[in-house]
Amino acid sequence: MTRTGVSLACHRQGTGDGTPVVLVHGGGVDSSFFAATAEILARRRVVVSYDRRGYGESGDPADGDWSTNAQVGDLAAVCEAAGAGGRVVLAGHSLGGGIALWLAEAQPGLIGALVLHEPVGWEGPGSAEGRSADWAAIARLAASGDTTGAIIAALRLQGEPDPAAPPLTEAEVAHVDRNLATMVTHDVAGIAGGVDLGAVRIALQGIPVGVSSGELSRGTAAETAGAAVATALGCPLTVVPGAHNSPRDRPERFARLADQLAAAQHAVEPDTPEKEAMTTPQPTGSRGVR
Repeated sequence: MTRTGVSLACHRQGTGDGTPVVLVHGGGVDSSFFAATAEILARRRVVVSYDRRGYGESGDPADGDWSTNAQVGDLAAVCEAAGAGGRVVLAGHSLGGGIALWLAEAQPGLIGALVLHEPVGWEGPGSAEGRSADWAAIARLAASGDTTGAIIAALRLQGEPDPAAPPLTEAEVAHVDRNLATMVTHDVAGIAGGVDLGAVRIALQGIPVGVSSGELSRGTAAETAGAAVATALGCPLTVVPGAHNSPRDRPERFARLADQLAAAQHAVEPDTPEKEAMTTPQPTGSRGVR
């Protein structure tokens, strides 16, 4: 797919009548992050993952546009293609979750369900508190030319890694240097303006939403950001095995949450193929407990 002159590497797999899932990766990785999750979900539905601009096999913007609006426009185009005119289950991790929230605010009609794991970046640079201040410091390191220092600082924000995480695959290693450089030199600097979570909650009224956080992420800035999103959107914060990268390291739980949300879209429709005997996440606007 090409959008505004940027080639976006999209990966489509799976078949079935289930609502398509679009996976949005975070910073410092590419779509290979979701390889195991996509394989599980593709057993019953179409799954589309893509490399965000500047990541993996996607191109850099010739006009230098790394802005939030450009990222949201890319994601909207992927969702429109994946959904073939219908809605999609939108699943985002880390900064990918933040971009998903921006899309939910701008074009909620594309979203049939939303699942996020420790979404970050949605705060924007306007706040002088918490993670926004951390990312502002990382942006200053990158702007000064200290890319290595910026990468190390960014990785520290994720907390301790999951000791049970599988080793990096060949696909993940292929673009690791470029991916990390894009994160600290473009993603961080390109974030502009925060998401109005109140507006998102209204826009997604009745749309199933789920937010998860890794059990090993307790006390980290990523957990705090995710908990804030869950509270603002009125949905449960689901604690899952693993850490910040749980969708990669332990994909079964994240995939099941996405399936649950897809099923919840049709909770009032009889004989839908996506209904199954499982606990269904609550639509936005309902109260949940951690």
